[in-house]
Amino acid sequence: MPNAIYDAGPSLALDVYRRYDAGHLTDNLLRYKGDVYDRLWRELLNSYMDCVGLCVNITSSSAVDVLNSDDLYRPPPELLRTATRAPNKTFQLGFHIQVSSYVSRTEPMHVYFHFAEIEKLKAGQRREMFISSGGKNLHESFTLDYLVPLTIGPIELPIVMGVIQFSIESQKLSGLPPIVNGIEIFRVLELAQGVLTDSQDVDAIMNIKEMYNLSRKWRGDPCVNSSWEGVSCSTSRIPRIIMLNLNSSGLTGVIAAPISNLTAIQYLDLSNNYLTGPIPEFLASSTSLKFLNLAGNNLTGSVPKALLQKSISGALTLRLDNNTNLCSLDSCEGKDKKWPIIPVVTSAAVFMLLVIALVIWGALQISAMKKMDSFKSKSQKFTQSQITSITENFKTVIGEGGFGKVYLGTLANGLKVAVKLLSSESKQGAREFSQEIKLLMRVHHGNVVSLVGYCSDPKSMALVYEYMPNGNLKDHLSGHYEGVVLSWQDRIQIAVHAAQGLDYLHNSCVPRIIHCDLKTSNILLDENKQAKLADFGLSKAFKLEDATHVTATTGAGTPGYIDPVCEESPKFSRRSDMYSFGVILLELVTGKPALIGGIHGISLLDWVLPQYNNGEIPSIVDERLHGNYSIDGAQNLLMIAISCLNSNAYERPGINEVLAELKQCLGKENIQSGTSSCSKPKCNSAGSSHVSLEAEISQLSAR
Repeated sequence: MPNAIYDAGPSLALDVYRRYDAGHLTDNLLRYKGDVYDRLWRELLNSYMDCVGLCVNITSSSAVDVLNSDDLYRPPPELLRTATRAPNKTFQLGFHIQVSSYVSRTEPMHVYFHFAEIEKLKAGQRREMFISSGGKNLHESFTLDYLVPLTIGPIELPIVMGVIQFSIESQKLSGLPPIVNGIEIFRVLELAQGVLTDSQDVDAIMNIKEMYNLSRKWRGDPCVNSSWEGVSCSTSRIPRIIMLNLNSSGLTGVIAAPISNLTAIQYLDLSNNYLTGPIPEFLASSTSLKFLNLAGNNLTGSVPKALLQKSISGALTLRLDNNTNLCSLDSCEGKDKKWPIIPVVTSAAVFMLLVIALVIWGALQISAMKKMDSFKSKSQKFTQSQITSITENFKTVIGEGGFGKVYLGTLANGLKVAVKLLSSESKQGAREFSQEIKLLMRVHHGNVVSLVGYCSDPKSMALVYEYMPNGNLKDHLSGHYEGVVLSWQDRIQIAVHAAQGLDYLHNSCVPRIIHCDLKTSNILLDENKQAKLADFGLSKAFKLEDATHVTATTGAGTPGYIDPVCEESPKFSRRSDMYSFGVILLELVTGKPALIGGIHGISLLDWVLPQYNNGEIPSIVDERLHGNYSIDGAQNLLMIAISCLNSNAYERPGINEVLAELKQCLGKENIQSGTSSCSKPKCNSAGSSHVSLEAEISQLSAR
């Protein structure tokens, strides 16, 4: 991308807020193949336009030639083939775009307008327009040529009461109504003079991008531009790249040699790709590397001896599992059998730990495989007598809800389970019970509770789940476990796990699922505090792949977590779940319930916002943490939560965007050994990995 475009000026940077395709009026995200700069566009909402129901969408069958034009912004041809048009020449195209709450209200936004004449005009006709705001012209008038792109900008627009307003109007002598094809909006960020990433790091990361043909939107300075997904930097005078996360990025070939030039790297994740060849020696020679994850690739040969020694000594956390052609010894030559590499969990242990691990590894693997098989196999149907036997005649109650009671049980193979028994007085009827069985039988993810089996006997309807010994998140946050307080790192990790589960339901499960009742009591914790989503009685699956909403036939949701939009309409969407997830994030930060003062109390958001707007972060964060968190980390986690709670549902981020931010937050937390610093909320996309690495990363701060 040429440096001449999107230039904010000296000591300033532009941070993309939204890109709108004005010719389409839905809420989908678009990444056009013809966009030479690989930009992500949203289709403009009707609610942002003053001419709702009056404006006309127009489309041309002819393509706009952007590559041979003088317009360096090169908007995608498909975007320019469509436009929105005012109903007549006296009608202005007025826009009022609500800005998310995390955006600073003190700085103006930079707006770029993209135009192309896509209607064949009669002889003597011309379309002459100008841009205004508050009755003031912002740019001299301009005319459009047929199928020729024109970009106007940047135009500075202030944020007034959380909204930016502007109009596109026709000049009096113009015989045609105004049109617009695309709009880009940027935040303006002030940069400290002379703060640029180390040049060697910049060269290295760009070489890595080129070698792996990465399609990520890496533009500008890596440590200045916060949109560099998967990259985190130090806060030193000359910033250095300290984290590179290329997990599940489709990487092929060998481990890139330019990585050796990232001499300050502390966290490197290349897991779950298609990398081949040997592990290079330069990874062992890095003096800064603390965490290296190469799991889930096709690496071959022996592991460098120096790398194993660092792992054994505790200087490095190393993940090498699921590389079937790696050798555990320092050389594979002459070996008929290749031994599987043990994932090394570093601590202050001595070499004897590795020897012991070799002895017990096989037994542990068999045990783990049996446990996983019991959950992944087809759900078992139990009889009423079997349910009675499993629970020892319903001896131990471990939970209770509107559906009835949950009992502790033990299967014949010794596996502990939780048995959810449907009460005859339950609000959850047989219909919801059946719905939960159907959904849980098709979902398989490490952050979604597993269904072991069920009993459909009308007199004893029950669901049998995997047992989660650490109970639910609500009990932990409410002080139910006296003297046990979730650490700041635990809370971020739980948020990541819950987001991974929700990302699976929203984007990967077939059909996609809306939970409809996300809340802290429906987030369960296993023995390692790994969070899993539970309670799918009110959940809904999309009937069609391209559907955006489902209709709830019962009173779905829980007060305090329900999207205000859904209180007026039974239609639930993924954005409804995002609202609930935002409330959960606020609970993790504050330790307070969704409704303060009971069912008729104030919402947690209403309690947080006044203090947040006044910068009173310490008064918001759970006092039981006794200050063991960073102000910046808390502030940015609150930003993520508040963006999920935007009153305009269409402005809420998707769970994939939130997951990317939370993963970066967790990565920085672990690298800095207890000092978190989340990146600010942005629309970054990131796929979730079925293998949870966060538990492994947490060992960095545990040492």
